[in-house]
Amino acid sequence: MIASDRNYKTAGRRTATRLVHGLEERLGIREWRDAAEERLLSAAVRLVAAGTDPGDGRRATGGMKGSGRPERACATPDMAALAWPLSGLGLSGERPVTRFARPVRRSDFERSLFPEPGPPAPGEVDLALGALGRELGGAFDDPYSVLHALWEHVAGVPAWANPVALAARVPLSLAAFQHLVAAVAGALAARNPPPDEERLEGIAAGEEEPGLALVAGRLTGVPPSSREERSEGGVARLVVALGLSAPQLLACDPERFIALAPDSDSLARAVREVESSVNRSQLELGREDPWLALEVFPVSRHGLADFGPVVLSLEDRFHRRERRPLQALLPDLFSGALTVNPPAGRSGEMGATGDALLVFTIKDLLPLFALSPGPRSIGRFLDVESLVRAFFQGYVPRLVERTAGARAERIHWDATGSGGTLAGPWDVLAEFAGELAREFRRFTGEDDHLALAGALVEPVSPGARERARDALLGASLKGSSTIEVMGRTLAWSDAEGASLGALLSLARRMRNALERGLPPGVLTWLAALPARHAVGEAQPDMLWEPVFLGGVATRLRDRRFTELRESLVAESRDRRTLVANLPVSVRFALASREKG
Repeated sequence: MIASDRNYKTAGRRTATRLVHGLEERLGIREWRDAAEERLLSAAVRLVAAGTDPGDGRRATGGMKGSGRPERACATPDMAALAWPLSGLGLSGERPVTRFARPVRRSDFERSLFPEPGPPAPGEVDLALGALGRELGGAFDDPYSVLHALWEHVAGVPAWANPVALAARVPLSLAAFQHLVAAVAGALAARNPPPDEERLEGIAAGEEEPGLALVAGRLTGVPPSSREERSEGGVARLVVALGLSAPQLLACDPERFIALAPDSDSLARAVREVESSVNRSQLELGREDPWLALEVFPVSRHGLADFGPVVLSLEDRFHRRERRPLQALLPDLFSGALTVNPPAGRSGEMGATGDALLVFTIKDLLPLFALSPGPRSIGRFLDVESLVRAFFQGYVPRLVERTAGARAERIHWDATGSGGTLAGPWDVLAEFAGELAREFRRFTGEDDHLALAGALVEPVSPGARERARDALLGASLKGSSTIEVMGRTLAWSDAEGASLGALLSLARRMRNALERGLPPGVLTWLAALPARHAVGEAQPDMLWEPVFLGGVATRLRDRRFTELRESLVAESRDRRTLVANLPVSVRFALASREKG
């Protein structure tokens, strides 16, 4: 099994080149190309070395000297999620470098591969990889294919994005890879599988920091679910049985959210068993709410993600930097995403349960993905879909609570993978729509290619949802980011003009005037004035301007209403926009007064 020095270098360089190209394509970081081959060739010699202090190991593919990337020590097994804005459906931007600050636990099998710690000689690496390859099933023609197969499961494969993981690609450090080898070796030494389950095709290891805690968990083999899987070599997968068998995870508060991408029904059943077992344990300890939520994703057959559990801490340990709009959302996003089932009384079939229905969705997500640069694979689309679902199913409910305040209990919501529906008071939903537009812009990193379509309609039963969806379709066909409000197509949140922002600004001034004693009849007069004078026609009534300005000056002459009076006079310069905004703004202002 000992290869010649020349063959060793050739195989190492080939592996290094493939790794560089794969990682560069996924991460969009070009500076890795400079010295990456030599670094990875050196890493190939040491990847399976059992060092005494792996925290001193350098990342094989990042944090290069002079790159300006910070290093962050992780002294505890807690995990820190790494998330980035969804900008142009790309994965660009700087990534922080993370490394371990803990020694590797060496198993007996690992010690048999490397009796002495430290960097082994090339021949020793060949011998060790050959032995590991035989234990894995003997199907690898060359020792470095073993190394490459193991590496592809962790560094060359994106960590599965779940509603909170957000499509981050974080390659493992050398220390994390040593943990991986130790886990593989320990699992092989602990089990005596039947012949048709000899080859392990995967190992439960996700991103770098989760790898540390996963090693402390209990590894459980799951048999194939069908003969077809056996004949195709779909053998036992390793599942990390989280819960009481992983005290490091249990000791950390608050809750966890784990996503798995299984390839068989038996693995999916195992995931459910883990979830129910952990939650039963938590109920026995007095917790009323589920402590652990597991979401199962389908497997990509295109090689992007066989599976990879992503274990995420909900503690606020996120890097906050400029030009990363999503970072400000993370604490709320993570907390909201844990609400797998909506709170009692806030979901279910939508109907005439409030004064209005608000529906919203991302426009043209599928065509945009199909036409965007980069590989168009199933796995990449699922990453994007999971990230978008994080916003609508996880963050939007939190945004409702923050925007509506005490009136949030009157909002009913139903979120989907790329949009949602809310029912509630007109004024609350209108305010929420403006806030939603601003937060969506932050979420997408101000990306103009990702637009939000919405519709706000009266819930006249029956068919309220159908009318809302028709209005939503109309908004999707007009402009960029638009919302249909009472038959009008508006921009979401511009400060002036035909926009929801301008409409709400006028409604707020009306509401303030009502609170200061303005008779509601004045607003009713304003709302009826455009229709009475046919100002929407090509040749409007010439009396419109004197009637409007004279009425405003007379009815709003009190000092308490100066703000509203001056605003209406200023906006009268754009007659078409004002007369279109008046009825809706009055409706919002009166609804706020009635429901407050």
